[in-house]
Amino acid sequence: MAYPYQTQGFTLDNSGRRIVVDPVTRIEGHMRCEVNIDSNNVITNAVSTGTMWRGLEVILKGRDPRDAWAFVERICGVCTGTHALTSIRAVENALGIAIPDNANCIRNMMQATLHVHDHLVHFYHL
Repeated sequence: MAYPYQTQGFTLDNSGRRIVVDPVTRIEGHMRCEVNIDSNNVITNAVSTGTMWRGLEVILKGRDPRDAWAFVERICGVCTGTHALTSIRAVENALGIAIPDNANCIRNMMQATLHVHDHLVHFYHL
């Protein structure tokens, strides 16, 4: 008898087809994806798990939220700017800060440049 696999509150059973991708490559860290697919090739349940914990939640606890960008950009050695911009936008949204349109355009150009850089590194270097 096959037992369902349970992780993080989700249960993946053996009904239908089960697809497991382990490890997921081309990412920073370790990741596993599991998916249940029914007879119509529709995903009925999916779980992804990662094992890397860097402790940034603990480091940032009690700090000024405006300082978060300097820490979270070190999550990944390849996409530092992306994590910094995302952190800044999250803090601005949480504090209700509106930025000028020109600043948003500059950020979008930075993000597009980082997107191209990230793809070049992942497809041709790693």
